[in-house]
Amino acid sequence: MCECGAKNPPNARKCSSCGEDISDILPITEREEEQSTSAHILSSLDGQYVYKMTDGQVIIGRENHMSEYLSGKSYVSRAHAKLFLEESGLSVENMSSTNFTYVNNKKIQERTKLQDGDEVGLGGMSINGSRQEEAAYFLVRIGQCM
Repeated sequence: MCECGAKNPPNARKCSSCGEDISDILPITEREEEQSTSAHILSSLDGQYVYKMTDGQVIIGRENHMSEYLSGKSYVSRAHAKLFLEESGLSVENMSSTNFTYVNNKKIQERTKLQDGDEVGLGGMSINGSRQEEAAYFLVRIGQCM
């Protein structure tokens, strides 16, 4: 694939869309392209922790998936939320009865579909631009592998 985003035949030397020389770009098989564009990732706000969603559904919390990152976050429940990866995309459902799950600073009451760039808060939300230290916050990244 060219930098302009155009798909070209595997043996093309120039991009059919912009004319750029693409002879040094290795062709990507359809399977590789499908895998690279279907990545569903939760990344800590500072980018230091990345969780790639690979299973159909997982429970996240201090004693479940992501425990290595969440264990020190006291506002995050042991089994805090459930992530679902389906053909329709990635969604999240709150499981905590005390600390709640937020998407883009709104408390969720039911399974909520996630979009690229959404912020998920486990046990906290942003208040006047400040986030609670004992909660955990993630950015949703859908698309190219990180």
